[in-house]
Amino acid sequence: MPESKFSVVLPVYNKEKFLAKCLEHLLHQTYKNIEIILVDDGSTDNSAAVYSKYAKKDKRIFVIKQKNTGAATARNNGLKKATGSYVHFMDADDYVNLDYYERMMAAASLTDSDVACSEVNEKGYAFPNFKSMEILVSQEEKFWKTRSNRLRPAWRFLFRKSFLEKFNIVFPKGVFVGEDGYFLAQAIAKANKVVTVPGAIYNVVADMCAETLRNQNIKLKGNGNMDWDNMLKENGIYEIYNTNRDETPEVYKYYLGPLPILEKRKYMYKTTIYLFGKIRIGKRAVA
Repeated sequence: MPESKFSVVLPVYNKEKFLAKCLEHLLHQTYKNIEIILVDDGSTDNSAAVYSKYAKKDKRIFVIKQKNTGAATARNNGLKKATGSYVHFMDADDYVNLDYYERMMAAASLTDSDVACSEVNEKGYAFPNFKSMEILVSQEEKFWKTRSNRLRPAWRFLFRKSFLEKFNIVFPKGVFVGEDGYFLAQAIAKANKVVTVPGAIYNVVADMCAETLRNQNIKLKGNGNMDWDNMLKENGIYEIYNTNRDETPEVYKYYLGPLPILEKRKYMYKTTIYLFGKIRIGKRAVA
């Protein structure tokens, strides 16, 4: 049975340092029937030289150029051009394991899910690991088992393109921080089901929040047309987003010989570090 086409939407803004590795891992996927829609968001560095070299060698790369208007607009423009059955919104400073799309597409196709959720290799935030493939149907399961009510990047999910079009789910215009969460909340809420995909690894290279702000030269203009509370209420997920639901932490211990020196506890909302298991010396909240 032939592979159905899959689309990667890749906004690029001043990513010359990371772009080659990102593209190498996309072009050498075990899943071959992909298109890479690269949207240059007005880069001022040498990103164009990097992606042009790859585009000349591989016809699966399609380049769109736009003025610097932000990742939300770049993703929406890329989505319009996508011709695959599923779409992935990738960040140009990250990379995916070489079997990422094979695993994700197999799970999405097998279960006929609108959305598939991968694992994440990132040390600062408590992204979930999955013991097995699981089909999530209820709103509580879809949000809590993927932790998408707190961990909101869109790049760890695959979305059926016809599903996004049916419900007109796009990234909000005029929003330069938090646009992922607004998009993702609607997609998860409206999805027929979400499938978890163990072993499909998305690798985060740069700090999620700091890199976005550092590399975006647009003057921030508040929340644009993003009305969080109304959107959550309209989708019936307001309580899910505002319920203080914690969990048993993942615990990592670091030893000096037989003596446990440091203990890291990763919760859904935060990571805490203890000296000798008792004295808290660090805390990092999940945005």
